[in-house]
Amino acid sequence: MKKESQVKIKHYITMMDSKTSEELDSSNPKLINVSRMMQIAWGCGRIQEVMEMGVQVASQAMEQDEGA
Repeated sequence: MKKESQVKIKHYITMMDSKTSEELDSSNPKLINVSRMMQIAWGCGRIQEVMEMGVQVASQAMEQDEGA
């Protein structure tokens, strides 16, 4: 279990390394569109994980819109 967690963390670090400084520093989840998400996915080689992260970001954006 610990090994799986370490691997997952390494994958997330790789995904974060594929983002620009603006994308990392922004609190706007709408900054990264589907096209950019695919570029990140191909750049880091973690397509499934990036898509899962995209779903999480999209749900957060919807929650923010509902709260506004």
